[in-house]
Amino acid sequence: TVSTGAHVLKGKVFRNYMVDFRVSNTKLFLRAVSMLQRLTGQSQSRCFNTLLHSIYGTETLSDEIQGAEITNHVEEASLKDKVVSTAIVSLLRNCAVHEARVRLDSYETIRAALEASINATGRKRSLPNIEMESLDK
Repeated sequence: TVSTGAHVLKGKVFRNYMVDFRVSNTKLFLRAVSMLQRLTGQSQSRCFNTLLHSIYGTETLSDEIQGAEITNHVEEASLKDKVVSTAIVSLLRNCAVHEARVRLDSYETIRAALEASINATGRKRSLPNIEMESLDK
């Protein structure tokens, strides 16, 4: 559709995944965790925690944050931009979310930042091969 094409042109789509969306409900929160797993090859718990770091902008997660319901995280995330893409860069580069956000903001598009994170020398994580079958799901 037209809106999909516009998002592709704006650099908000990476490897057939919309990577710039607002985490505004539980379904989107869980989708974000799943997408982080697929794009980075990291475990569900690592992706979940990195998403929380990105949402709260902190390097340490308090017991209160870790014990909160997903709806509380969604409420906080719905006020923020680039939460998911920041988490992707953080996981790919194995860096803190603050550094990931700086890297993300230094590129014209999110797609360009993600491609740079994958292709950068000294990159700590490798992007897994994504089977075409998994893209159809």
